[in-house]
Amino acid sequence: MGRHILRGRLKMSAASFAKMSAASFAKTSAASFTKNRADDYLLSETALREAKQTDALSE
Repeated sequence: MGRHILRGRLKMSAASFAKMSAASFAKTSAASFTKNRADDYLLSETALREAKQTDALSE
């Protein structure tokens, strides 16, 4: 009887771990995507600012 209880707990633990891992991965992926989008925006803003400065200097 003890083996069945232990086996059931191990299965439940594995399922819980898989669910937590999937949720953690989803959060990490979403955070990375958001950060990359923010970085892209900042880079484009910086590039635009530098282009304006270069144009102003060349006039």
